[in-house]
Amino acid sequence: MSSAPVVQLRDVTKRIGGRTIIDRISLEVYPGEVFGFLGPNGSGKTTTIRMMVGLMSMSGGDILLGGRSVKSEFSRAVSQIGAIVENPEMYKFLTGYQNLLHYARMSGVSKDRIAEVVEIVGLNGRIHDKVKKYSLGMRQRLGVAQAVMHRPKLLVLDEPTNGLDPAGIRELRDYLRRLAREEGTAVFVSSHLLSEMELMCDRVAILQKGQIIDIRSLRPEDARSSAETTEEVLFEVDRPDAALGILDGLGPGRMAGGGFTVEADRRTVAAINRRLVEAGIQVYGIRVKTKSLEDQFLEVTGSESHV
Repeated sequence: MSSAPVVQLRDVTKRIGGRTIIDRISLEVYPGEVFGFLGPNGSGKTTTIRMMVGLMSMSGGDILLGGRSVKSEFSRAVSQIGAIVENPEMYKFLTGYQNLLHYARMSGVSKDRIAEVVEIVGLNGRIHDKVKKYSLGMRQRLGVAQAVMHRPKLLVLDEPTNGLDPAGIRELRDYLRRLAREEGTAVFVSSHLLSEMELMCDRVAILQKGQIIDIRSLRPEDARSSAETTEEVLFEVDRPDAALGILDGLGPGRMAGGGFTVEADRRTVAAINRRLVEAGIQVYGIRVKTKSLEDQFLEVTGSESHV
């Protein structure tokens, strides 16, 4: 991942009628990264996205796209964005290809580039069908193809999976991951489907009441990067009661199905295992009880469960 961010939000603020909707939020998104934007309803996700793509002005702070300010270099900054803020609008009486060709002529994109984006979003077999015959998922994919034809550095999608069936959601996820990987495009995506964001994103920011309360990595290598990281670990043993009795300072354990759990880092896990074996307790398995993104989201937002 490049060290230079594609987009930077610097103390971005939005006030409407004396009410602060977005309160000095800052974040960075990098090339080839799929970045998720989560938050309860009314937290300010769509307002932030509208400011990023130039559909709404900022009350304070600035947004830099490719190092260019949306405030002072608007045209050059937003030219680096492709976006679907609502459902993509297409000419339904034209074919998918004719829609893309119409856009290409307006933006100086070659037919070779049209072929590239059609292949990326997997519409080769249906691109010459009329859009009125497309499913919602196919129209979403055609919208993504149009949004990235001019090779934007940043693709912004607001709730792109709305109305899609599970197969369509999976297809869109795969195409976005491929776009980020093969073209180095930074993808900024808002969604209410936490399980889908967990599969799609490299990092997520959680927004609550107009403020970013957490930014965390979803990459497995980051989660396991340090031997000092403390996690909930399940020990599956033959005598849980006896096992808990010999922890002795290695951490408070709790009974769990088939064994016990304990908050521990890797070194402590090794010490507990050694002590169990020395005491003659059979250890059948040791595994980290990984928290889902939904668990993490509810942990940091409290009782607000809707995104």
